[in-house]
Amino acid sequence: MGKIIILSVIRKRFLVLACLVFMIPQVTSILRGQEAAGYTHLHMSAKSLLKYKFVFRNDSLFMQGLILERKSNLPILNMNISIMADRIGTMPDCSGNFTLYLKSGNGLIRFDKTQFDKFDFQYNSKAIR
Repeated sequence: MGKIIILSVIRKRFLVLACLVFMIPQVTSILRGQEAAGYTHLHMSAKSLLKYKFVFRNDSLFMQGLILERKSNLPILNMNISIMADRIGTMPDCSGNFTLYLKSGNGLIRFDKTQFDKFDFQYNSKAIR
Protein backbone atom coordinates (compact mmCIF):
# COMPACT_ATOMS: atom_id res chain seq x y z
CA MET A 1 0.00 0.00 0.00
CA GLY A 2 2.90 2.36 0.66
CA LYS A 3 4.04 2.00 -2.96
CA ILE A 4 0.60 2.92 -4.27
CA ILE A 5 0.54 6.09 -2.18
CA ILE A 6 4.07 7.03 -3.28
CA LEU A 7 3.19 6.44 -6.94
CA SER A 8 0.05 8.51 -6.52
CA VAL A 9 2.03 11.40 -5.02
CA ILE A 10 4.65 11.15 -7.77
CA ARG A 11 1.94 11.12 -10.45
CA LYS A 12 0.25 14.22 -8.95
CA ARG A 13 3.56 16.06 -8.72
CA PHE A 14 4.36 15.14 -12.32
CA LEU A 15 0.97 16.43 -13.43
CA VAL A 16 1.54 19.71 -11.61
CA LEU A 17 5.07 19.95 -13.04
CA ALA A 18 3.80 19.24 -16.56
CA CYS A 19 1.16 21.94 -16.18
CA LEU A 20 3.73 24.39 -14.87
CA VAL A 21 6.17 23.67 -17.72
CA PHE A 22 3.64 23.87 -20.53
CA MET A 23 1.50 26.64 -19.10
CA ILE A 24 4.15 29.04 -17.76
CA PRO A 25 2.43 32.27 -18.99
CA GLN A 26 -0.90 31.24 -17.45
CA VAL A 27 0.66 30.16 -14.15
CA THR A 28 2.64 33.37 -13.81
CA SER A 29 -0.52 35.38 -14.40
CA ILE A 30 -2.25 33.36 -11.66
CA LEU A 31 0.58 34.06 -9.25
CA ARG A 32 0.28 37.78 -10.02
CA GLY A 33 -3.37 37.78 -9.00
CA GLN A 34 -5.41 37.56 -12.23
CA GLU A 35 -6.61 41.17 -12.00
CA ALA A 36 -7.04 41.30 -15.78
CA ALA A 37 -9.67 38.54 -15.75
CA GLY A 38 -12.24 40.88 -14.20
CA TYR A 39 -13.57 38.51 -11.56
CA THR A 40 -16.29 40.24 -9.56
CA HIS A 41 -16.96 37.69 -6.80
CA LEU A 42 -14.76 35.98 -4.24
CA HIS A 43 -15.42 32.92 -2.07
CA MET A 44 -12.91 31.61 0.47
CA SER A 45 -13.16 28.29 2.25
CA ALA A 46 -10.70 26.69 4.66
CA LYS A 47 -8.38 25.36 1.91
CA SER A 48 -9.47 26.99 -1.34
CA LEU A 49 -10.03 30.37 -2.93
CA LEU A 50 -12.58 30.89 -5.69
CA LYS A 51 -12.68 33.99 -7.91
CA TYR A 52 -15.59 34.09 -10.35
CA LYS A 53 -17.93 36.16 -12.48
CA PHE A 54 -21.15 35.57 -14.39
CA VAL A 55 -21.09 35.98 -18.16
CA PHE A 56 -23.95 36.10 -20.66
CA ARG A 57 -23.45 34.67 -24.15
CA ASN A 58 -26.28 34.18 -26.67
CA ASP A 59 -28.98 34.32 -23.97
CA SER A 60 -27.13 31.72 -21.89
CA LEU A 61 -25.61 32.25 -18.47
CA PHE A 62 -22.13 30.97 -17.63
CA MET A 63 -19.98 31.08 -14.52
CA GLN A 64 -16.30 31.69 -15.29
CA GLY A 65 -13.83 31.33 -12.50
CA LEU A 66 -10.46 30.51 -11.08
CA ILE A 67 -9.95 27.99 -8.25
CA LEU A 68 -6.75 28.17 -6.20
CA GLU A 69 -5.22 26.65 -3.09
CA ARG A 70 -5.56 29.21 -0.34
CA LYS A 71 -2.09 28.79 1.18
CA SER A 72 0.06 28.43 -1.94
CA ASN A 73 -2.10 30.36 -4.44
CA LEU A 74 -1.55 27.54 -6.97
CA PRO A 75 -4.34 26.08 -9.16
CA ILE A 76 -6.37 23.19 -7.79
CA LEU A 77 -6.33 20.41 -10.37
CA ASN A 78 -9.15 17.88 -10.88
CA MET A 79 -11.74 19.61 -8.71
CA ASN A 80 -15.29 18.60 -9.61
CA ILE A 81 -17.54 21.59 -10.25
CA SER A 82 -21.16 20.61 -10.86
CA ILE A 83 -24.78 21.66 -10.58
CA MET A 84 -26.34 19.22 -8.14
CA ALA A 85 -29.80 18.80 -9.70
CA ASP A 86 -28.51 18.33 -13.25
CA ARG A 87 -25.81 16.36 -14.98
CA ILE A 88 -23.89 19.50 -15.82
CA GLY A 89 -20.34 19.87 -14.61
CA THR A 90 -16.79 20.82 -15.44
CA MET A 91 -13.24 20.72 -14.14
CA PRO A 92 -10.58 23.43 -14.09
CA ASP A 93 -7.71 23.38 -16.57
CA CYS A 94 -4.03 23.38 -15.56
CA SER A 95 -4.28 27.10 -14.80
CA GLY A 96 -7.28 26.65 -12.49
CA ASN A 97 -9.70 28.34 -14.91
CA PHE A 98 -13.15 26.90 -15.58
CA THR A 99 -16.43 27.75 -17.29
CA LEU A 100 -19.74 26.27 -16.16
CA TYR A 101 -23.06 26.54 -18.01
CA LEU A 102 -25.89 27.55 -15.65
CA LYS A 103 -29.45 26.58 -16.48
CA SER A 104 -32.14 29.18 -15.93
CA GLY A 105 -33.82 29.22 -12.55
CA ASN A 106 -32.28 28.23 -9.25
CA GLY A 107 -29.44 25.81 -8.68
CA LEU A 108 -26.85 24.56 -6.23
CA ILE A 109 -23.24 24.53 -7.42
CA ARG A 110 -20.89 22.10 -5.66
CA PHE A 111 -17.10 22.32 -5.59
CA ASP A 112 -15.63 19.00 -4.45
CA LYS A 113 -12.22 17.34 -4.33
CA THR A 114 -10.63 14.77 -2.08
CA GLN A 115 -8.26 16.38 0.46
CA PHE A 116 -10.02 19.74 0.04
CA ASP A 117 -13.09 21.06 1.75
CA LYS A 118 -16.28 20.63 -0.22
CA PHE A 119 -18.44 23.72 -0.53
CA ASP A 120 -21.77 24.60 -2.13
CA PHE A 121 -23.55 27.78 -2.97
CA GLN A 122 -26.87 28.69 -4.53
CA TYR A 123 -27.49 30.76 -7.62
CA ASN A 124 -30.61 32.32 -9.07
CA SER A 125 -30.30 33.19 -12.75
CA LYS A 126 -33.12 35.74 -12.56
CA ALA A 127 -31.39 37.67 -9.77
CA ILE A 128 -28.08 37.65 -11.68
CA ARG A 129 -29.57 39.13 -14.85
